[in-house]
Amino acid sequence: MDSYNYRKDNRTDEQFAKDISCRTSKEVFLKNLFVSEMIHRGHTVKTENLGIDNEGKVFKGKSNCSADYRFTVNDSVYDLDIKNSFVKNKCTFKVYNLKQYVKANAGILLFYNTGDINYDTNNAVLEKTKWGVIKPEKIQKMLDDKPWFHEPKFGNKLCVRIFENEYKKYFRQQRLTFIYDN
Repeated sequence: MDSYNYRKDNRTDEQFAKDISCRTSKEVFLKNLFVSEMIHRGHTVKTENLGIDNEGKVFKGKSNCSADYRFTVNDSVYDLDIKNSFVKNKCTFKVYNLKQYVKANAGILLFYNTGDINYDTNNAVLEKTKWGVIKPEKIQKMLDDKPWFHEPKFGNKLCVRIFENEYKKYFRQQRLTFIYDN
């Protein structure tokens, strides 16, 4: 499979480049939210970039679906891929990516109810934003429990979807506390 064309889906080269740049900005924004939250909660935190190119440029070579970042919180190390859903009632994930996270023992740092931040992080609604970490064993549970379907918004790739009333099965829901104390 041609990795570039698979990732690009049906987008033009220009639209794909714009999407990559915006997605990278969004991930950096969300990473920084998490770091601020951890510091506010009294933890020490370090991050290491694990991505192929987390600078927002198009990478035409073979890519992988490994975690974007390694977070060291106090002395515990977590490899996490950053995902978001701009709504609170559902989150959709690509099956292929989930399988790769499980294989790599990586989790997902999920932000949801963020508002539409795909092209502009200034649209974030921090007072409503929640977050959680989905551990690899819970990702596997998601793959086992949830039906797989083709999602046109994700290039017609196989996906799974979890709904708000199921979140507690897969992760602990948390709010951003640092925004209230500043």
